[in-house]
Amino acid sequence: MQMTTPTTRRRALGRMGIALAGAIGVGAGGAAALRGTRPAATVDANGQLLLHAAGLRTAPGLRDPRAARTEHADPFAELLDDRRTSVGTFRTATFGTGSLHTFELPQGLLLGLGAGGLEGTSHAVVGGTGRYAGATGTYTIAPAPELPGRSLTFAFTLILPTPEA
Repeated sequence: MQMTTPTTRRRALGRMGIALAGAIGVGAGGAAALRGTRPAATVDANGQLLLHAAGLRTAPGLRDPRAARTEHADPFAELLDDRRTSVGTFRTATFGTGSLHTFELPQGLLLGLGAGGLEGTSHAVVGGTGRYAGATGTYTIAPAPELPGRSLTFAFTLILPTPEA
């Protein structure tokens, strides 16, 4: 019988920090590659942004060499605007009961954190890069049955820093 060590708060926070750092690193590289090749996602004057993740699928998760098992697969999808034009990619990394969402957009990266699943939940915008550096706000996730496969709609209310003149 194999004994397992319970996950401590310190270990869980450490893993979350590693996931966040990895997502920022991967996302920043991906967002840089996207700049100039896709139209920008539009945030209206009230801070509203609507994005759709079309055809959510999974990729094998990273395997922690200290873990006795392979981590579960984390979902990703192409992001579309309301005109169904591709504007970026969505990735999620789960840790315990929480998840980190990375929205790679042409003008930068948006990061969100939350607990629960990917449907019918609310999450916090915790920052970003590029145009979204210093962003805060919230977003809700709902199913998008009008799109193919397992698809989601993200409805953001953002507070973006005012660009300096």
